[in-house]
Amino acid sequence: MSCENGNGFLAGRRLFISLMISVPFLLGMGYSGCDPCDVTHCGQVPQETRTHKILAVGDSFTAYYSNNVSGCCQSYTDYASIEIDEYIQNEAVGGARMSGGSYLPIPQQYANAKAANGTYDLVILSGGGNDLMQECPVAAQPCSVACAGKKQEIAQETIALITQMVADGSHVMMVGGVLTSNFSLFPDTDYYNECWLLDTSAQDYADSHPNVSYVNARDLADQNNPADYAIDGLHPSISLTQKIGKRVGDALEPILAGIP
Repeated sequence: MSCENGNGFLAGRRLFISLMISVPFLLGMGYSGCDPCDVTHCGQVPQETRTHKILAVGDSFTAYYSNNVSGCCQSYTDYASIEIDEYIQNEAVGGARMSGGSYLPIPQQYANAKAANGTYDLVILSGGGNDLMQECPVAAQPCSVACAGKKQEIAQETIALITQMVADGSHVMMVGGVLTSNFSLFPDTDYYNECWLLDTSAQDYADSHPNVSYVNARDLADQNNPADYAIDGLHPSISLTQKIGKRVGDALEPILAGIP
């Protein structure tokens, strides 16, 4: 049984939303796992043969289908790794926030990896949606109005992390995902999606800062198509994850070509 059709279901309340400077990233309290998998890409690109040191940190958008939580090695970073023939170290944690929460915060994911392995040539970053959902409850006003202050706070925390990564010598690639489907199993997804529908701040930030880039995968998903989503209607299906991985891989290639 595959991860997509078997146990690809998250415990608790989740949704696809974005951080202020990144557009939609997945929420989640943690991946329930998928065992066994009918396909695995674990070890397809050995760590020992890597040319560059690449790290991925974030929440369930990046952690979903990864070896850390499922053993499947079918996350978008695994597919990007195959695309560029470079090992990508995925330390993302489902349910992670930019600050606080019950799961390893994204800045700490980075700090732990850097302490263990030194500076990375490139860091893939997603996250911030869990902060918004958990700290800005649904209100009578639209999310873009009621949660504007929280969005700004998340943006400041994220910019501080990006600034640190760049100062450490890394290129930072922000990756934004897709909005939740129109058949999500969880309430309030439309409310939080509204926060990001017209948000271009991630691209604007990347365009105005050296050593920072942004990849948007929003147009890859059809919110009315079940084939694009996992069983929860929130996370991407494996087929969509492959497409995201290819887009990320295509964006990584010219950047890595300029890094000795």
